[in-house]
Amino acid sequence: MSHELYEKNLAALRVRFPALAKAAETWTADGVTVVAAAVRAPSASPAAVPAVSAVSAIIAGRHVHSPRDPQREAERLVAASLGAGRSGQEAVVLLGFGLGWTAEAAARLDALSPLLIVERRTALFRTALESRDLTAFFARKNLVFVISDDSHAVLAGLEAVKKTGVVIKNRALCELDGDFYDEVERLIETWAAKDRINQATQEKFGKLWERNNRRNLVSLRDLPGVRYFAGKLPFPALLVAAGPSLDELRPHIKALSERTLVVACDTALRFLADNGVTPHFAVSTDAQFWNYLHIAGLPPAFLKDVILIAESAVYPLALGASFKGRFLFASLYPTAKAVEARVDPKGALGAGGSVATSAWDFARFAGASGIWAAGLDLAFPGYRTHYKGAVFEERIHAASTRFKPCETQSVEALRGGGLFRATSADGGKTLTDKRLSLYAAWFENAVKNAPRTPAFQFSGQGLDIKGIRLCAPESLLALPVIKRDVDEALSALVAAVERDFYAEEATHTRAERFKAAICGVTVDPR
Repeated sequence: MSHELYEKNLAALRVRFPALAKAAETWTADGVTVVAAAVRAPSASPAAVPAVSAVSAIIAGRHVHSPRDPQREAERLVAASLGAGRSGQEAVVLLGFGLGWTAEAAARLDALSPLLIVERRTALFRTALESRDLTAFFARKNLVFVISDDSHAVLAGLEAVKKTGVVIKNRALCELDGDFYDEVERLIETWAAKDRINQATQEKFGKLWERNNRRNLVSLRDLPGVRYFAGKLPFPALLVAAGPSLDELRPHIKALSERTLVVACDTALRFLADNGVTPHFAVSTDAQFWNYLHIAGLPPAFLKDVILIAESAVYPLALGASFKGRFLFASLYPTAKAVEARVDPKGALGAGGSVATSAWDFARFAGASGIWAAGLDLAFPGYRTHYKGAVFEERIHAASTRFKPCETQSVEALRGGGLFRATSADGGKTLTDKRLSLYAAWFENAVKNAPRTPAFQFSGQGLDIKGIRLCAPESLLALPVIKRDVDEALSALVAAVERDFYAEEATHTRAERFKAAICGVTVDPR
């Protein structure tokens, strides 16, 4: 091993990847044996160019690269995977860095596409720094490293590259650490499904989003944004979703609500109303009329104490319901996004395709000291989709016929998403689908990016979400009652919004900005 080579590589690494360089200083090369190999110059005839010295490695009794010609082996693998001259926006994903031969070959063949490198063994990366000159490779643009034995760390890498394409595997390392790389591949596949799902959703609901946005456009002028709550509510938060396990919490939900800031998905409002709990916030993101039915028919006496947090493309009647207050978060769609930027930026929340993701991110955004999730199953325990009495369940029963009973509709709903069994929060197995596992990937990444906000879930029947710990209701019930403190903090915030957002001068300024922003945009007054 060469100390001089190591320092040279480390210096190059510090320029582009300072955090990785700092971590690499603490790693050792224990368990890795470096062996001499021979390699010919790239793209040259073996008869014309003499072999030059090269190295390979052995770990756990396995050769990581070809012991005879690791460079040519890498070139053949990359050429077969990418094809000559490939260049695009999709990232090339490399599973197993080893000593870097394959990564270098990929960088030579495709100099533009993002290159995401995943390596479980830190000892191998340290060995590569000590045995090969990688300075030119580290200088390549669009390079992302995930060096970790935590398979879910790949989610941060996927966030960085945005879109994945070809996956190239180091066969020896993928066989040696099969469970790890199998899980990484599953996460990549789930992440890639996001684009397909988003595209399908856009095709199915794009016109509806645009129509709702135009009908709700004045709300961008007249309603305040969630920015007023940023970091202002540092209380334990109870996130209430509509999963089947919510039924388990019926005996505790009232007491839990008295110890927390309650942030409810609109899908769970009926459950709370039926059990005597008024949430502080209700979050709504879905543009469809049937989703408005979660709000329609709720007692006005219940809604008058609830603050709505919504995306501007929700069904218009949702924004017209008799809530205590209505706040918007940054729009996800082009027309509203352009108008909002010129009139009154609302404050952005994460959106992972589910109302629960936006509800979770609102609690984090508001400054929650911890988030306890109720009904966040992302699974179908007992072949159930929601808590008993949910609007979804009532609609199926209402639409039931002799030739298509509710049981048939339930099975169709379950089968439509690509069912499979996955690890549950209690370590067992639970039934989920590709769509729900995509939401789980969003939560895992969100939790990882918010290390100061501990997250918990009550039910072991739901999908295992890495970073969200399983706990009993008693752990939250042990906290003091803070209902009065939360109510006072909210009253003060709402009063501040009244003074600031609805002040005469501020209202006039927004009106002028709105008038200029919608020039050329058709506003549907209905």
